[in-house]
Amino acid sequence: MPIFQHGKNSRVFISNPSYISSTIQAHWGNSSSTVTVDSTGTPLYVGMSVAATSAGLPASTITAVSFSLTGATLTVSGTTTVAATSPTPVTLSAPSGFTADMSQFFNDISVTRSIEASETTTFQNNGNKTFIQGLREGTISLTGLYEGTIQGTDPFFNSLIEKGGDDGVLIFPDGGTATVLGGSDFRCQMAQGIDTKYDLKSPVAGVITADMDITADGGVWNGVGQYIPSTVLTGASTYYTSASQFGSISTTKGGQLQMGVISLNGTTPTISLQLQHSLTGGSWVNVGSALTSVGTSIQILSGSIYPYTRLAITLGGTSPSATVYYGFARY
Repeated sequence: MPIFQHGKNSRVFISNPSYISSTIQAHWGNSSSTVTVDSTGTPLYVGMSVAATSAGLPASTITAVSFSLTGATLTVSGTTTVAATSPTPVTLSAPSGFTADMSQFFNDISVTRSIEASETTTFQNNGNKTFIQGLREGTISLTGLYEGTIQGTDPFFNSLIEKGGDDGVLIFPDGGTATVLGGSDFRCQMAQGIDTKYDLKSPVAGVITADMDITADGGVWNGVGQYIPSTVLTGASTYYTSASQFGSISTTKGGQLQMGVISLNGTTPTISLQLQHSLTGGSWVNVGSALTSVGTSIQILSGSIYPYTRLAITLGGTSPSATVYYGFARY
C-alpha cells in the first residue's frame, strides 16, 4: 500500500547569500558585553560581525542572541568603553549571507514545476498543432502568518526584497531532520530565485497573513539532503552524512548545492561543510567549495557528478556544536 505523509512536518529554509551588511539601532551601558537592539530590518544571529562605533562599542562578534516581544538583546565578544543611552547606529556584516528556518511561520507551501511548450505547427499538418519542449520554469509560493517582531516574517521578507539577487529556498516535505549522524538522506525540493511578491492580508476579524512568491531562476529541482540540529552535531570531529546513490553511472550536467550553517557554538569554534562525491562509495573527492562560517552557500556545479554523494562536516574548537543543513539536486 502507498505511504502518505502529513504536511504538518514540512520544513522550509530560506537563504540570502548576497547579504553583506546592514545597520541596526541599538543602545548599551558602559563596560558591558550586552547590546539592546531598538530596531532592525535584518535577521540577527551568532557569528555576525559588529563594526566599531565612536560611541564606545568595539569591533566584535555576536556570541548570543536573545529575542523578546519588544526587541532583541545581543551578547558580543567585546566590552563597551562608553555608554550609549539612546538608539545608536551599529553596522553588522555577514560575508556568507544568512539562512533562516521559517517553518514556524508557514502553513501552506505550493511548488510548481513546468516546462513551456513552443509551437512548431506548419502548413499541411492535417489540422493538428505540433510542439517542441521549451524552457524549464517554476514557482514556490509560501503562505503563512504575519509576525512583526524582530525575528518574524516582516523584517525577514522585507530584507529579502530590498537586498535583491537570487535567494535560496529548500523544502523538506517530511521535515528532513537527522536524529543520528549517518542516517539516510531525505527528499527535498529546491530552487534559487527572485522574490516577486510579498503580500499581507489583514482581515478585520481574523489573523494577519503573509504570502511570498519566489520565481525560480533556473527551475525547481528534486534533490536529497538533511537538516542536522546541534543536539546531533556536537564535539570536535569530522562527520559524514550517509552516501546517497544515484543509479550506477555519473551524471554529466552538474547540479545545484545549497548548504548553510544556522548556528555555531563553543569556545573559538570552527566549521567546514564540504560536498563530496565518489564513483564507488569507497574513495571520496571534494566537489564545489566549502562553507566555513555561519551563513549560506548556493553553488551551481558543472561537469560530472559521480553516483555517490555525501556531506562532510568538520567541527573544531572547544566543545563545539552546530546546526546545519544541505540539499543537493542533479541537473
